[in-house]
Amino acid sequence: SSTMGTAATWKLLMLGWSYRNGLAVPHTMPTKGFTGGLSRLLEVGYSQNVVKFDFASLYPSIQLTHNVFTDCDVTGAMRGLLQYNYDYRNLYKELKSKHAKLGEKEKSEYYDKKQLPLKILNNGMFGSISAPHVYPWGDTNMGEKITCTGRQYLRHMIRYFNKRGFKPLVGDTDGFNFSIPSDVDKFRYISNGEHRFNEKGVEYTGMNAVVAEYNDVYMKGVMGLDVDEICEATINLARKNYADLIDGKVKLVGNTIKSKKLPTYIAEFIDD
Repeated sequence: SSTMGTAATWKLLMLGWSYRNGLAVPHTMPTKGFTGGLSRLLEVGYSQNVVKFDFASLYPSIQLTHNVFTDCDVTGAMRGLLQYNYDYRNLYKELKSKHAKLGEKEKSEYYDKKQLPLKILNNGMFGSISAPHVYPWGDTNMGEKITCTGRQYLRHMIRYFNKRGFKPLVGDTDGFNFSIPSDVDKFRYISNGEHRFNEKGVEYTGMNAVVAEYNDVYMKGVMGLDVDEICEATINLARKNYADLIDGKVKLVGNTIKSKKLPTYIAEFIDD
């Protein structure tokens, strides 16, 4: 299983479940194209004080919250397996964070390695469902429903933060980068504890206040919005091609920005 793709792994799991429970395996179906996740570049060039907000495990969370599974899975095995993996991944992430705060690097890295395969497998269920010609329990319409729902969540999040002075820059599928407003510290919010990310009665300030309110008001089921990273500065060259300055280190993303054909003045600017 260490060398096969996630669709093959899910197929083996479901074949095993079907065999143990005396269930017939559905016929495969023809596949078709459909619109994927939202990917937009709204601002080209240099920006300072940038935050990336992203939805935690967007596609698996959409499936669990909105029950996006196929009808041919008559026992609900896919949902049960995904929920199990989802819960254990979150447990390992919590343990990773806990040991990191305690300075226990080895244990933190151990739990990071425990959560990563589950992340890959969970995200792979979307790909499996979207490939009914390979995965007998697939349905392209359900794959399209997942991506469509994801686009609506992303658009809603962009509108919410834009109204509060955050300037959208670039984003892809499950998250978006925003320029942080200079008056961000004015925001205050006391959580009612509605969302699992928030503590009841705690007053959140600044950017955390805006995120906490968004989670309490809009994030239902297992949906949740996180602060993924904060950058001192970014340079957006093209969609999915950018440079981030984080804690004094430059992070390059995308083939264009890593290319030897990158204009010299941009390369020198990044190096400086």
